[in-house]
Amino acid sequence: MATSLKSEDHILHNSMLEDDPNDNSATNEEEKTKPRWGPYHKGAKELAGLYSRGKRMQEIVCVCICITLMVVNLYFMAFHFKFEKVATIFLVALAGIFTADFASGFVHWGADTWGSVELPLLGKIHKWSHTYFGLPRWVTILQDLHIILPKRHHRIHHVAPHETYFCITTGWLNYPLEKLKFWTSLECLIQLVLGCKPRADDFKWAQKRD
Repeated sequence: MATSLKSEDHILHNSMLEDDPNDNSATNEEEKTKPRWGPYHKGAKELAGLYSRGKRMQEIVCVCICITLMVVNLYFMAFHFKFEKVATIFLVALAGIFTADFASGFVHWGADTWGSVELPLLGKIHKWSHTYFGLPRWVTILQDLHIILPKRHHRIHHVAPHETYFCITTGWLNYPLEKLKFWTSLECLIQLVLGCKPRADDFKWAQKRD
């Protein structure tokens, strides 16, 4: 499931090393003065300035609602649990995992491909896949077991121009969807019907290097 259709050299050349906070991976002087990505990129600085207190409050409210719903669901699951239904529960849980992975991919794809700075992407698991230091041991174990999205797996998505591996819960569906060319086919269809170019907003921000 962690197989990539991109080579290691392609990934290295077209993505930022997120485990290099001191920018030691810059290969030439231009990348140091006009970085293609990272915290010192001009577009990244502008985007950071748009992260308002209101957006932070929105995230906190969303997390609180999510935790509340999880607790309520856990209560009802425990209340209605029956041992004779274990096989059915397992199958339904597995179906739920695949559904959640696809749903996260669909939302992520929609936000990354057609969205703009006004459409934020939230998700703790997604955040963990970008965190290389200080994660709890239980999180890294779940990532290593591919139960939640691993860092190395999600890095494939962050290879420019960020057009693949959108599923961000377990990441199980990323490889088969990429083999089927699901996202690219969907983008071609939308561009053909609506004339909307994918990732136009991303390219606009990426070009701000001066």
